[in-house]
Amino acid sequence: MKVTPYERIPGKVMDDDQMKGVSMRIVAGPDDGLPNFVMRVFEVDADGYTTHHAHDHEHEVFFFHGSGEVLADGEWVPVSPGYVAAIEGGAEHQIRAGKDGLKFICVVPAER
Repeated sequence: MKVTPYERIPGKVMDDDQMKGVSMRIVAGPDDGLPNFVMRVFEVDADGYTTHHAHDHEHEVFFFHGSGEVLADGEWVPVSPGYVAAIEGGAEHQIRAGKDGLKFICVVPAER
């Protein structure tokens, strides 16, 4: 069993021509003896954004800090702490942060 503050887990900065101001920490998954899912914590800087994409696997997102928007069914939907996004496989999506940045937890299948 692993119990630790997520901030102690090293993050990976993911800044390129398709995303801006994004870092990700893998906080739980196969390396922890958990073979089914991967839990990731994303931090998106103010006015940053993830890639606009789709993939076959579902994933679940829980927003816990800041504000922003999720591209869902072709429309931008505002999100803030306590919001959940349930993204089914094949759905085009993107997340962008507002002026305060945005932090969220994202759970995906380990085998994707």
